[in-house]
Amino acid sequence: DLFDDVVEGTCDAAGISGSDYATFAVGSARSDVLLLAESAPIPFAVLTFPPRVTETQRDAIVAALVDLSEAEDDNLNTLMPHSGLVSATDGEFTRLRAFITGAGVSLAALGN
Repeated sequence: DLFDDVVEGTCDAAGISGSDYATFAVGSARSDVLLLAESAPIPFAVLTFPPRVTETQRDAIVAALVDLSEAEDDNLNTLMPHSGLVSATDGEFTRLRAFITGAGVSLAALGN
């Protein structure tokens, strides 16, 4: 895998997800590589609701999902196969927006 190639020196650098880094960079492997930079957190999926769902219903659904994500069991992964769920406000995406803008990426152009 890519991380092993960096550790073994057969690859100079690799871009991997934070969760993969946490999984593979253990023991001596963590000290054998230099973490050059971390990007802003990038959501894998965003939960959206149709307009007919009321604010009260949205809040109840979000609260239930957050409770599932904090539980010790694997029920959230059964429902949504993701590594986690984080409730976020619009303001928490400021760093991500700055990262995208700094990279010269136009989300409007990508959407077309």
